Amino acid sequence: MSVGAVAANEQVEGLPFHLFLWVTAPATSIGPRDIQVFLRMLDNGSWCQSRWARENLHRTHERYSSVWTVESLSRSKRDLEQLHAGLRSLRELLPNAEVTATRTDLQRLAEATARASGGLLGPGSLRRERREALLVFSALANAVLATPEESPRTGTTATGGMGIGMPAASGLPSSRTLVPAARARRRVRCVQVTDETADVRTFRFAPLAPGPFEYLPGQFMTIEVEASGEVLKRSYTIASSPSRPGLLEITVKRVPGGRVSNWLHDHLRVGDEVTVGPPAGKFSCEIGPKAEKLLFISGGSGITPVMSMSRFMHDNADPRDVVFLYSARNESDLIFKDELAFIAARSTHFRTVFTLTKAPPDWRGFRGRISTALIEDAVPDFRQRSVYLCGPTPFMETVRQALAATDFPMGNFHAESFGGPRAPAASTAPAASTAPAPAATDGATASAERPSLAASGDSVAPGLARAAVASPPPAERPRRSSQLLGILPRPRLTLISDPAGTMAMPSPANAAGAPAAGVGAATAVVFNTSGREARACAGETILEAAEALGLSLPSACRSGVCGTCKTRKISGSVKMSCEDGLDPGDRSAGYILACTAEPVDRVVLEA
Repeated sequence: MSVGAVAANEQVEGLPFHLFLWVTAPATSIGPRDIQVFLRMLDNGSWCQSRWARENLHRTHERYSSVWTVESLSRSKRDLEQLHAGLRSLRELLPNAEVTATRTDLQRLAEATARASGGLLGPGSLRRERREALLVFSALANAVLATPEESPRTGTTATGGMGIGMPAASGLPSSRTLVPAARARRRVRCVQVTDETADVRTFRFAPLAPGPFEYLPGQFMTIEVEASGEVLKRSYTIASSPSRPGLLEITVKRVPGGRVSNWLHDHLRVGDEVTVGPPAGKFSCEIGPKAEKLLFISGGSGITPVMSMSRFMHDNADPRDVVFLYSARNESDLIFKDELAFIAARSTHFRTVFTLTKAPPDWRGFRGRISTALIEDAVPDFRQRSVYLCGPTPFMETVRQALAATDFPMGNFHAESFGGPRAPAASTAPAASTAPAPAATDGATASAERPSLAASGDSVAPGLARAAVASPPPAERPRRSSQLLGILPRPRLTLISDPAGTMAMPSPANAAGAPAAGVGAATAVVFNTSGREARACAGETILEAAEALGLSLPSACRSGVCGTCKTRKISGSVKMSCEDGLDPGDRSAGYILACTAEPVDRVVLEA
């Protein structure tokens, strides 16, 4: 397609206009000087390096001729999505040879406009709002307007005969087509913070290095932040859609004692940088056979993975029929309420159902917790649908039992929990580290969630494996020792000066009357690489033992799902309440998950 034809694209023609609104933010700060400088830049193309800018910027002046007044522009709203859409459309239509020059021209246009009313002494002299707006636009332009050399991708097909790499088929990466960057840790910059409710915020990120974000809707990633000199890791569902690959979003609820969640709320600002891990997880409507009718059920902040799926399906005009059943305490706690209403209004096959547990008298929707009767009333054909459920563990168990009581085909049931500990392994499960996950008793394929350290209060993202485990009622569920960190003292561990094992615990075979390991006994854990050893009391995990010794083992979910903490076991036996983070190759190679592995007898680790 010729460069001249680019101007025919409506989103591309509007791109400079949305750029102006973005960098002069807030709208009330727009002055005559801003408009004058911007229009002069549009009309005089001598500064432009790219052919596209020289031939097309002036069209924005003509197209929006009626709005170039302070009064009119001050009534216009900034729209990052429009800005992003314009950049994407421009990238799809530009020849590769024009990309770098065009990106430079747009960034120069943005900076000149931001400085029009001052700020000529460098970035630090700009008003904070404009400095932040420039950072956002620069990061977005670098991510979207990237050449194939700057953004190498595999498993893609060319479109338009221009060599522009685009994801094949539906635009979703698979495990075989993800580029190396998609599997690696990346530095990202926060480009926008949005208050969704009184205690929920969405953090939007752009990559520092050029290249798109590639993931499946519903997957999660681990975020690393530095707080008080300590690197903390927590995993969060990606709330954005992979159909918008230039940006990444997580939606985080403030919770009492949540170290990372509350740090994000209190300290992360536009322009700040953090590290994110690669996408992971199997809780996605794009994995496995695609049902024609879906039922998304979520509670509270558990909405994020099914919101990502909803956005993806809407962006791709997916014809599947969806009912979105969402439970919250009151109307002000309904996250993404307006966006869900927008999607439902534009789609004939997407319907929302809200229920409030503390509904006011004038509430016209459903009331109370999700039950069998409510499901049958709100979604009469629910037995014909595949269910994707996400929320706090007690909420999920209530809904699962409600479905099971109606003869719902549990093979079509997929679940992801938020915030609570994973149900402990069945007491009949073998204690060896290679014990298989408990078999599903109801035919479900529930996807296990990765709750973070419960004492820190952080609720996190979906998990990797799909093993269905029937959870006991919340009152009967024992608290894992990791839940109590920060409330009770650290695990009772005794340092042993001889890591070679001369002071190791006597076993029943060589010490009469010694208690059996794993039941009320202290058990030796040897960290071979560091040359240190500890005695862990019953119920304490290897990760807790390492932390009490001051050893820093990589970890994120602390519930056995993400696989960050996998460590090779040289000898000894452990029992794991969850081993979803290990694949068959890991198990055969002797790896265990330090966050859920409890020593049964003396264990030696390659750590």
